[in-house]
Amino acid sequence: MEIINNIRNKINRQYKKIKRISEKYSLWLLSGTMIAVALIVFMLFEFTDNYIFSGQSDKVIMDNIELYDAISEQIGKKTLYDTDLSNLRQLVIEDNDSLSDLAGIERCENLTNLTITNCKVSDLSKLSGLTKLTNLNLSNNNIYNIDSLNALTNIKELNLSGNHISDLSPVLGMKHLSMLNLNNNNITEVNANLSQLLYLQELRINANRISDISAIADLKRLTQLDLSGNRIVDRLQLKNLPSLTYLNLSNNNIFDLKNLGELPSLIELEVASNCLSSTAFLVKYPYIEKLNIANNNIVDLNNIEVCRDLEALNIIGNNIQDISALEELPKFNSIYVDENFPRKKLDFMIGKFRDADTTTKKYLLEREYKLD
Repeated sequence: MEIINNIRNKINRQYKKIKRISEKYSLWLLSGTMIAVALIVFMLFEFTDNYIFSGQSDKVIMDNIELYDAISEQIGKKTLYDTDLSNLRQLVIEDNDSLSDLAGIERCENLTNLTITNCKVSDLSKLSGLTKLTNLNLSNNNIYNIDSLNALTNIKELNLSGNHISDLSPVLGMKHLSMLNLNNNNITEVNANLSQLLYLQELRINANRISDISAIADLKRLTQLDLSGNRIVDRLQLKNLPSLTYLNLSNNNIFDLKNLGELPSLIELEVASNCLSSTAFLVKYPYIEKLNIANNNIVDLNNIEVCRDLEALNIIGNNIQDISALEELPKFNSIYVDENFPRKKLDFMIGKFRDADTTTKKYLLEREYKLD
């Protein structure tokens, strides 16, 4: 635009110069011809500026009306041009039951962030050329096959939760992947080559049908792992996860955690709704700050005293009566117990509790402020 304006200004100056000369020397014929040429050139640049450079000669024609309307709404323009699509870096489409086809999205070749959630998308072939994508969220669609994603090697965050996916192999080429969410799919087996994802920090693969989790070992940068709602019974050897701080194994069929492996950074553990009968495993995880053992078969808090940093504990749905060991933990401030649990045993928390189940909150506040 700056170049065009400069040329236009030069033409205007030339036009005025020619006019002054013609008036002075009465060179009407010559000046008339030159003025005409100048005007033609000027109009040419006017045309170029208004049409070519504005993109108005490249209107987008797209058969996929649902996608066109979604892009149009986000950009805030009723009429789209090719430049609108090529300049698009981020696209968010949510809660659109009418969107099942992605034809036309391949023209948004410079997209880096794409979110299409709660729609009816099933065919991902049109995404294969969007190689600049770094964040992709396709949660809650109708996706069975993700083979078309194997060319998207720059992806860092991928959310495919709430679909019908069973094969993980297409994501193995995403060497920069740091977050992978595959919860609520049809996965029965974790690919043995998952350890190739050297930069993976967060893996959510809950609500599937997985029984063997040994392939998750060796993900040295993994900090968060959610395996809740699967079919895990044993084979719990999560070795070589030195960075893991959060682990969720709730809603499985686990009887014992003795083979879980060394997890030196673990500070939050959820193992609710399993078949555990003891907390003896805690001796290996002394740095835990939050522990959820609700709905198991546990009767005592064996080894809880080694967890000097413990702040929160959920023991709902067990038969634990003796909680005296918690009184010695200096940072302990949150507890969740059954409705019929004798609240007087929690008097040691008066004045220092942060959170609790509703009945316990009411009890402790009444004692603290003498409201009874």
